[in-house]
Amino acid sequence: MPEVFSDLAEVWAGFTFLSRFRSVQFQADPIQLQEILAWLRFKEFDEETTEEYLELISVMDKTFLEYSREQSKSKEKSKHGDKSSNRNRSKIGGRRL
Repeated sequence: MPEVFSDLAEVWAGFTFLSRFRSVQFQADPIQLQEILAWLRFKEFDEETTEEYLELISVMDKTFLEYSREQSKSKEKSKHGDKSSNRNRSKIGGRRL
């Protein structure tokens, strides 16, 4: 878990709570706006805090998704890289070992 400043602890708690309910197909989908708004209404924040937290959770979600996709791409590259290097090592002079 990343280090979270104390003034963002409540926003982080909301983000992690909402993340558990995100849709995941081939990769994670964004947290739905209506889910964020429902959580904010449930917590009964004032209008200013609601707007601020909506923006912060949206930015956290965007950052999380970008990181997740980069990690997926990196894993795919290493998988394909490993396979091709294994194939190259298993051939000598056109013959398989």
